[in-house]
Amino acid sequence: MRYLYIFTSILMILLFSCSKENIITDSSAKLSFSTDTVSFDTVFSTIGSTTKELKIYNPYNERILIKSIKLSGNTGYFSLNINGISSNSAENVEIDAKDSLYIFIEVTIDPTNKNSPIEILDSIEFNTNGNLQNIKLQAFGQDMILINGEYIQTQTWNSEKPYLIINSMLIDSLNTLTIEAGSRLYFSRNSTLYVKGTLSVSGEYENEVVFQGSRLEHVYTDVPGQWKGIVFLDGSQNNLLNYAIVKNAVIGLNIGFIENLITPEIEIHNSRIEHHSYAGIYALDSKIFATNSIISNCGNYLVALVNGGEYEFLHCTFANYWNLTVRQEPSVVITNFLDATQYNGKYYTNNLIKANFKNSILAGTNETEIGFGKIENFDFNYYFENCLLKTTQGKISEDLSDINHFKSVIYPKNSEKIFVNSFKYNFNLDTIETSAKDAGNLNLVNDYSALLQLDIDRINRTDDFKPDLGAYEQKKTQIQKK
Repeated sequence: MRYLYIFTSILMILLFSCSKENIITDSSAKLSFSTDTVSFDTVFSTIGSTTKELKIYNPYNERILIKSIKLSGNTGYFSLNINGISSNSAENVEIDAKDSLYIFIEVTIDPTNKNSPIEILDSIEFNTNGNLQNIKLQAFGQDMILINGEYIQTQTWNSEKPYLIINSMLIDSLNTLTIEAGSRLYFSRNSTLYVKGTLSVSGEYENEVVFQGSRLEHVYTDVPGQWKGIVFLDGSQNNLLNYAIVKNAVIGLNIGFIENLITPEIEIHNSRIEHHSYAGIYALDSKIFATNSIISNCGNYLVALVNGGEYEFLHCTFANYWNLTVRQEPSVVITNFLDATQYNGKYYTNNLIKANFKNSILAGTNETEIGFGKIENFDFNYYFENCLLKTTQGKISEDLSDINHFKSVIYPKNSEKIFVNSFKYNFNLDTIETSAKDAGNLNLVNDYSALLQLDIDRINRTDDFKPDLGAYEQKKTQIQKK
């Protein structure tokens, strides 16, 4: 019996030692997963919960020890069941060689709650021998219409439910997407609205059509770069934005390509294009006609008109008070070329048929907010008339005294306060003393009376026969308060 006891003890020790040796300890060891993102992409139509599974694999010939598994965030929407145990965390979980385990993820959302985020994000974190791995969780919190990487044929969208676009979308060639007043379009990260056909946006005063990122928490209200933006492809025609708000993208409106076969065209009226990480409008050899619109607060350019084209901006406000990074570039850039040698070894040139700015404001934090780039032997036609223009002679390549390009232009002093509160994005004219007051050309308003008689807030510009510059006519209540 004594020998049997000793033999049994030795055997247990050997077995225990073998067990320890069979657990992989390499710090580079990684788990494998059935997916890198668990997405609950069902449009929720009733109150309830949905469950999905995640499978975790041990790809090695030894057992692996997961030091910890935990739900990273605290959204309150997600809950876990780890290997049969309902808990949002677990420690020292072993998986046998070439084996696996399941985690079940549940999300509970009330889609009728309009205060819920459109997109809910979290992650599950795995710590294996100090090696951290994350699986993303994604769900959608409101009752909505989901557009997932779709080609859109001719149709009309309305304001009954918001639209959530994931994995981008494209309006197909020879097709028109009409979007009615009050509609809301939310884009997940890296998603783009591509327009090969026609985009027709029919917003109304105080009932605009909104294009923005899908994060609706207050902290994301004015955060740029949340989605890619709207791209108008070669040949896209008859596009219209009226009372549209395009915000928080990389480039708000990206119009045209380097080698357009058919020039893309767009009209923009009574719209706001704001808070974009690179540019509000980036146009390549395109055609734009814009009135009563505000382009503001972008990381590089408000408007870049590159490699020629045909452009007209009437009673528009360009205001760049970006403060998230140091901005080097002027807010508005106009060229008849594009140097793409570092990308494809080519240098492109084109005729700038016209780039007209009338009864408009160009202001910002830089000393000079306009830049030009010209190649000889190609047309380079631009014109500023009755504009407030933030610039300094000697800081630009063009001659500010040239009446063929600059007529009745105001150059404000650095101390002049133009807007009510530029750093809170209120670009109404501040006081009766601002040089933008009464400085517009009434004939321009009369020539385009259907578009310009009323400002973006539906205030009549012609009541005093002296229109103010920019998208806003100064409000009488502001003058009285002064």
